[in-house]
Amino acid sequence: MIDRVISRGLDLLMMGTVFCAVAAPIIVIDGFVGLQHMLEPGNQSGTEGFVGALAVGGLAAACWEPVWQSTRRRTFGRTTVDIELRDGADPHLHASTGRVLGRYAVSVVTCCACIGLSLAAALAAGMGVTPWRVVALIAVPCALVWLSALLSALLRSDRRGWHDMVAGTVLVSTFVPSARPQLGCGPSGGVVDGSGAGR
Repeated sequence: MIDRVISRGLDLLMMGTVFCAVAAPIIVIDGFVGLQHMLEPGNQSGTEGFVGALAVGGLAAACWEPVWQSTRRRTFGRTTVDIELRDGADPHLHASTGRVLGRYAVSVVTCCACIGLSLAAALAAGMGVTPWRVVALIAVPCALVWLSALLSALLRSDRRGWHDMVAGTVLVSTFVPSARPQLGCGPSGGVVDGSGAGR
């Protein structure tokens, strides 16, 4: 399972890089324009568009993984640790673009639903809204959804998480140990162990 954990960590790092690459220039430009407006006589307005920059950056980061995977068959993280998303019914076949996007959509929709519930619960409990609290109310549900997929995969011999079951996919290892080639028994000569739950 450690390969899935490493894969997800690397993919999250890439998503963070994409987010910063898209949001940072917007924030800098907006800040410069806002500063010019503030220096105008009689104008005391602050900068605007910060939230918009975060939204655009977040959208770009969220779209990065399915676009990358649908064009290259594997995410950056999965390529690094030699695992690949395959068809659940026949692991020798690559997962179709529809299954790849479906698996990602299932995870994203579940994360969004859990985030919505956590925010609603926080508001109902009368919790004050601070930036760090909002980050926690977003990060914790997403982490729990990913852990639920990881744990559900541990309970099955084929290592398919609940999101794999819904999307009809399976993660397989494509690593071929050169020292002991007789162990290669799965697709592409790799061992079909699905070690690690995608999300």
